Amino acid sequence: MVLGQRIGDTTAFGFIDRAAGRDIPAVILSVGYPQSSAQRRFVAEAVDHAFGAKVHLDAILVSDASALSRHLEPGDDVSVVASGRQGRRIATSLVL
Repeated sequence: MVLGQRIGDTTAFGFIDRAAGRDIPAVILSVGYPQSSAQRRFVAEAVDHAFGAKVHLDAILVSDASALSRHLEPGDDVSVVASGRQGRRIATSLVL
């Protein structure tokens, strides 16, 4: 999952549950520094829920959208949670 700074009140539960159901690790690429309070909340919630669901979770801080390609491979299943200009920048940078 690629997580932008403006995510509203999106929760991590569905994301972690999908990973658990598919028996795959979950990865959060949190874009931007400093992290927004919504990003910090989402990552903390994901860590707690992943621990309970026994899902391997990696959370990686990515400086900006242009650095995302270093963490993704063709064929990765990617969800983007971001809005506004940053959401558009992320979507544009994800053309692999």
